[in-house]
Amino acid sequence: SEAQLAIARGGTGLATVPTNGQLLIGNGSAYSLGTITGTANQITVTNGSGTIALALPSALVVPGSLVVSTTLNVNGAATFSNTFAVTGTATFGQLNAASANVGGISVDGNATINGNLVVNGTLTTIDFEEIAVSDPLIFLARNNNASDLVDIGIFGMYDPDGTNRYTGFFRDASDGKWKLFANTSVQPSSTVDIGQASYR
Repeated sequence: SEAQLAIARGGTGLATVPTNGQLLIGNGSAYSLGTITGTANQITVTNGSGTIALALPSALVVPGSLVVSTTLNVNGAATFSNTFAVTGTATFGQLNAASANVGGISVDGNATINGNLVVNGTLTTIDFEEIAVSDPLIFLARNNNASDLVDIGIFGMYDPDGTNRYTGFFRDASDGKWKLFANTSVQPSSTVDIGQASYR
């Protein structure tokens, strides 16, 4: 039989030989042999001869809240059923989240947002080849409710002669009439510069 040395004499009180990955753990009155186990889609544990390897799965699921104080890089897919917050930059291959608060985010793959997307900045840049919108009407100039100071319309850019030029249609706030325009070299902002020399 295996030799057994009492705890009082500096032993473990156990006669069992540990298997791969087993640890000696106090249980309040003696020692027990325990094994670290993982959780599906959250963390994997590989027990080897004298080694324990912990790793994240290729598809990570975080059931609670996750807070990262620096940078978060996820090469695979990440699913968060609760809120996660990153004060630095977050990079994901694919992101599915109930709620996210990120200082800066970069998604190399697809991002699925089941709720509403709210952008609080002053400029939104969208680099699409195609855009499809199910709404039949587009609402513009939402902050023009207290006065009539901005032109309302749509314009695009083209370059026929080495100079960026703009064309579109708009409602002129100065007279309330809808107008078509082209050729102007001044990019419209809140108004279209109808006095610009190249405007027509």
